[in-house]
Amino acid sequence: MAPEVGLAKAKRAPVDVVALLDTGKKTKKKQELLIKAMEVIMDKLGHQDRIAITPVQEPPPPPTQPAARFMDMSKQGRRETSIKLKSIVVNKPAPPLPYTYPSATQISHRRDHSKFIKFITNCLGIGPNNSPTLIPSPASSGSDVVTDDGAKLWKALKDAEKLLDDRREKDHIGFIIVISDGNGDFVRQETLTSKYTMHAFGFRECGTHNIRAMHYIANSSSDGIYAGIDDHLNQVTSAFTACINKITSTITVGTEVRILCSNSSNEVALSTINSGKFTSVITKKEAAIFVGALYAGAVRNFIVYVDKVDMVSKEDYANFSKLFTIHIKWFNAFINKDPSANSGALPIVHDSTEDKEKLDGQVVIVRDGPNESKEAMTDIIVRFKAVKIIHEVTNPNYKKEVLIKRLQNICHDSTRLVRDIQTMVTNLHRDIDILSHMLSWETFQGLSEHPPIK
Repeated sequence: MAPEVGLAKAKRAPVDVVALLDTGKKTKKKQELLIKAMEVIMDKLGHQDRIAITPVQEPPPPPTQPAARFMDMSKQGRRETSIKLKSIVVNKPAPPLPYTYPSATQISHRRDHSKFIKFITNCLGIGPNNSPTLIPSPASSGSDVVTDDGAKLWKALKDAEKLLDDRREKDHIGFIIVISDGNGDFVRQETLTSKYTMHAFGFRECGTHNIRAMHYIANSSSDGIYAGIDDHLNQVTSAFTACINKITSTITVGTEVRILCSNSSNEVALSTINSGKFTSVITKKEAAIFVGALYAGAVRNFIVYVDKVDMVSKEDYANFSKLFTIHIKWFNAFINKDPSANSGALPIVHDSTEDKEKLDGQVVIVRDGPNESKEAMTDIIVRFKAVKIIHEVTNPNYKKEVLIKRLQNICHDSTRLVRDIQTMVTNLHRDIDILSHMLSWETFQGLSEHPPIK
């Protein structure tokens, strides 16, 4: 058997998860569902992982209440976590428990997530007239509204970040998971940007949650997921489970894709990049996309446009792909101890590139006419357009008729992606409330993924 190379040999990294529970309006169904959701997280965590559970509290906790702390997932740690969880959910004080420091011997190398991470980074074509823009933060109508619920949640998010910042062991990748039934306006006095990936979930049935606020939290990091958790039959949605699976199979951090255009061609130059939610930079001869943390089996799609292709002679066109070089660099999340590399999907601009592992990508020229590569690229283009259009519903004053028309204009094939868009258009025509579904779909598709089917 050939030895594993590149990303295929990477092991998954240990993680620290802060579970932020904003559930002031708890019914019995919600209590049961919340406990079940947290049990899903705990079941997926291994002995090398840790979790801290903290509520969004009103009034503030008394000084005698122990501060939130990370608990390892040993047998004792799981028992302590379960006791604390139930005390938060049913509002009963938990008995004091001795603090147990996780031992280095608890680190287990259980399973090797060796799925190869595929990249499509080189769909080349003629550049559009206007450069694509990164997905912006949600637009708000008028001035932001400060509410008690929003202020509490904002403070809790900052406290969760501080909890991760203050860790003694920083070789674990930090994640924040928010579960909320709050329906107050979220405070946006300043832009919410986090160096940790934030995932946000709201109760879908039993009492509304602020959908746009939860989406805004998830969108504060390039790889955050927003979704609802069903109360129907006390069911934890597959979207929630899929999100936890991603967290517990993270194998790279600080991942970046670099595209180089050979200086031997003075005419041909890189024009624009459509990188979706991910930050990118570009010059005429070089471009970079900062992807951040990746989990086993992840696929990330980007489109690079090239200018002045018509200047290439017929003789040189056969060797056109040789004008471009693709480099993929990353830190192995399992062995990397650099805290700055464990900060989710933020660009690492001044890192020591010689410490990164490397992989060369393959350049494939996509030609006109019916072919498999052209169809794949067309689907990627439709995805980017749909994500950008649907993101506009984050503004409460969006025009539904305009949204429907723009979505219809990009539906020309019969792929799964197009069928999803057509279903949304049909439901919008019928005035069915699908805001939560649309924004959840947008966060998954922004990562080049289809939402899991329930």
